[in-house]
Amino acid sequence: MRRNLDPLLAAHAALRATPSQVHELELFLARMRESHEANDFKEFANHAHLFRIALIEAGHNIALDRVCRVIEDQSLIMRNKQYRDEDNRALAIQFEEKLFHAIKQSAPDAAARVAREYMEAVIRLLGESITNAPALWIAPRQPSQGDGTITA
Repeated sequence: MRRNLDPLLAAHAALRATPSQVHELELFLARMRESHEANDFKEFANHAHLFRIALIEAGHNIALDRVCRVIEDQSLIMRNKQYRDEDNRALAIQFEEKLFHAIKQSAPDAAARVAREYMEAVIRLLGESITNAPALWIAPRQPSQGDGTITA
């Protein structure tokens, strides 16, 4: 879903971000760099999340905001695991810097392209680990008496 939505969100942010929102994105990006250099993946994940929320707000689109926030909430667990790896953090910084510059230059096509390329890079990087990851936050359903299950 993010591969399809992020380019749209990035383009909206490039067209509509206020100067204070651009500054906020820059601050979160700087904090991502600092925490990466300190090898503090927890702080990195926190600032990456804040960068993402600021990006969503910078799009100034109510429907896109709602959908992207739900997806952001759903991806936090996986992303926190992803950012334990130094190469994954470096990849995030590489693309978020490009995205930030496109937004700062009010270049919606460039922002959309960078967002799409980032999602494609993440998909390649994580590959099967995403599709085969167990849904740890969902407990398996235990059959109970009288639950309507038909047994032979």
